[in-house]
Order: sequence, then structure tokens, then C-alpha cells
Amino acid sequence: MAWLAADSGAQKELLFDRMCRGWAIGSKDFKKGLLSAEAERLKGEAEDGELLDLSKEHYDGKDLREANELKWELYLERGLAQLGKDATAIREDLKSAEWKVMLAAVMKRYTSATNVWITERLNMGIPQAVSQNVGKFYEAGGDGAEAYQQLIIRITE
Repeated sequence: MAWLAADSGAQKELLFDRMCRGWAIGSKDFKKGLLSAEAERLKGEAEDGELLDLSKEHYDGKDLREANELKWELYLERGLAQLGKDATAIREDLKSAEWKVMLAAVMKRYTSATNVWITERLNMGIPQAVSQNVGKFYEAGGDGAEAYQQLIIRITE
């Protein structure tokens, strides 16, 4: 390590300049694994009965936008698995399908995912509709439903 730290030619050859930028180098699955491991570490630090507020686990900066989106994708994948939905359901179900609105509500409450991102991933029409439909969902008491609670557990595990 001492030799490598002193040899700028070797550092360039090993792409050290790329390693000093961004948050991770590797495949999409590798990066998702890092995010999952970090979430597990944070859960281990949480005290008994304390809910982990994932909305505060937001990365900042242009270079870290990818980390946010990978995290959102991870939560979206977990939510879709819990609901038994796939790309076909996203494409074919109504833009305001109950399951889409419920998943959007969880994503908005427990992540920093934007309406634009949620709209694109769940095929929900226009971004403003996400907020409107989620608002109606909460007004109707949907956040008290067992399915909603299970979705939260699955996404945040």
C-alpha cells in the first residue's frame, strides 16, 4: 500500500482517479447490495422498537443521484414483490390502480423518491396525479390498512 500511495503512475493505471469520485464503482447489483448492507447496518444500530426513518437516508450531490435512484429501485422491487406485481401489471393496470397508489404512498412517505420518478416507474400518468391520488388514499384511511402496513415492513426490511 505504501508503494502504491507513492506511485502516481500505478495509481493512474489502476484508475485511482475514478475511485475518488462518486460513491461506488461496480455493477448495478453490486451497488444495490451496498445500499442493502448499509440499511442493515443502520437497523442494527436502531434501538428496540425504534422505527428506522429511511427518508433521512438521502444522499446529496450530483455524483450521488445514482445512489438515490438505486435505493428507490430496491424499495420499488421489494414493494412489487410484496404485492405480487410485475412489469406487465405496471403497464396494463390503470394509472390510478389501488395497488399503485398504495405503493406510491409508501414510496413517498419512506423514501425521497420524486413524483416524476414514481410516475415513470409505475406508469401513473402525470406527476401531479401521484400527489392527488396519494392524498385521496390517506383521506380514505388507506394508511391504516393491513396491506399498507405489510408493504411498509417489506420495503423497509
